[in-house]
Amino acid sequence: MYNKNKTSKLMKWVAWISILLSIISSIIVGQNKVIGFQWSLALPVMVNGIVAGLLLLGVAEIIRLVQDIKNETVGPD
Repeated sequence: MYNKNKTSKLMKWVAWISILLSIISSIIVGQNKVIGFQWSLALPVMVNGIVAGLLLLGVAEIIRLVQDIKNETVGPD
């Protein structure tokens, strides 16, 4: 398929970076030298970042599919 949609590609990159940074930040937030690793602090940060990234991936996919439908019916720009 002819896919020229830069918005979809950019959103996919932002989503993957968001997921990666949420995992890294949850590890940093969960660190505690006295008690040890605290999952109660790390897990919400990780889950929120992953869910936000997956939602952004979904929107990017919807944009790509709409672009594909437009390309099939009207033709590429």
